[in-house]
Amino acid sequence: WGSANAYPGPVTLLTDQAGFRPRDSSPNAMLRYRGQFWVFSGWSNFAHDVWYSVSDLWKSSNSVRWAAVNAAPPYHPYSAFAVFKDRMWAIGPTSYSSEDGVSWVPEKLSLEPLSRVVVFKGALWALTKQAVLTSADGERWVVVKNLLPWGSQRVQPWLLVHHDQLWVIGGADEHIDGTVTYHNDVWASADGAAWRQVVEHALWSPRRWQNVLVYDNKFILLNGANYSTWPQESGNTAEIWYSVDGQTWLPLPLKPLWGARHASFVSVDEAGGFLLAAGYGNGGVSRMYADTWQVRFKLYFSKPSGDIYSLSSWGQNRDGNGPAAKSFDDPDAVFILTNRAQVQMNKIFAGYNLIIGDGLISTQVEFLGPQNLQLQLFAAPGALINACNGHVPTQHIPNSQLTTC
Repeated sequence: WGSANAYPGPVTLLTDQAGFRPRDSSPNAMLRYRGQFWVFSGWSNFAHDVWYSVSDLWKSSNSVRWAAVNAAPPYHPYSAFAVFKDRMWAIGPTSYSSEDGVSWVPEKLSLEPLSRVVVFKGALWALTKQAVLTSADGERWVVVKNLLPWGSQRVQPWLLVHHDQLWVIGGADEHIDGTVTYHNDVWASADGAAWRQVVEHALWSPRRWQNVLVYDNKFILLNGANYSTWPQESGNTAEIWYSVDGQTWLPLPLKPLWGARHASFVSVDEAGGFLLAAGYGNGGVSRMYADTWQVRFKLYFSKPSGDIYSLSSWGQNRDGNGPAAKSFDDPDAVFILTNRAQVQMNKIFAGYNLIIGDGLISTQVEFLGPQNLQLQLFAAPGALINACNGHVPTQHIPNSQLTTC
């Protein structure tokens, strides 16, 4: 605490011991409220082979030092949490609201545990296994849709608001015979009643207990669990995916990342960036986390032609158009070299973070000269990098994607 961070890049470990017990998260269980981060509840280990959920509440102004607010608030640990009518709400089998996290007032709404809740068009909106509900007054639910197009067995999807629509992303179907079907689909609705399937199979692997948020005007999907896809990580992964439209998803191969996990706490910080905290990687106590990470980036894509050493050749849209970066000398700017099959780099690139390829379009880059030590170089899937004549930072490049000359 109080010392300079050795790596001022896009992904920064703030602390590996936040103060609260290592845990994983109920949905939407971190809120940004009155300038503070608030962490609600969690499932954790309390003794040898003793695991259960608690409802305790913690807060932090800087996401590093956390203070206990309430050791035993009255809400169910798997309530859904939201800021509504300038109060924090915990909505579950019994529901409560609070202005300070200490005193909780009973509310009339109720939901089954692990439901999802967001605020949309000034009202509360809930997603259960069976229905979409809304409440404008916080006192009663109105059923908007009770035959969900993805079926009635979906658990652990993510519900969020973006582009003035509701979005449901991923999750799993739990079947009567005990089997599980994981999903990587995306659904959207402007009114909660009429839903369209934006994509049936996104590029990210099917999963549940993932986290999804909106940052840099993009969907950001983090981590998740699928016990057949990542057996070497006890069924978990550490990943960042992004999408502009919810249909086309691309990997963001920033390194180093946190340990593989699911069900973390996430929140966007108005100062710029988003926070990821805690989560569980399965496999025992050593993979239950109490860390906090800050992620800050602004993505800029190269145009199909033009001088890549000029800011005018980079833009915020995937085709390279849109607003350009104000300067290469910005540690939060991440430049994604794409829309070109082959590139030769014969000068020093002035940016801090450069990704070769976007995971969808194959890109080959040949470095003909040395690069700055400050440059963080990353490779998206399908990228090929040939490093020649001097220092090129390759610590984040898989050997299968790197050749030297």
